[in-house]
Amino acid sequence: MDASIRPASPDDAPGIAQVYTQSWRETSPGLMPGDFLSRMTSDAARQRSEESWLTQRLTPDPGRPVLAAELNARN
Repeated sequence: MDASIRPASPDDAPGIAQVYTQSWRETSPGLMPGDFLSRMTSDAARQRSEESWLTQRLTPDPGRPVLAAELNARN
């Protein structure tokens, strides 16, 4: 398995948002109220997360880089 880590780009926003919402879904049952968790893992929440990554979090900031990991990347 080949893995690489690189600076994230706007094209990575959908994948980052998917991982973000999936991590809530998989790690928070029993720790967070069910209604809160449902809101955090909905399609609408994933879309808001993607928009947030595009507009705020992937803006270049040398002090806070965002990295993306790829498994079996092919060029």
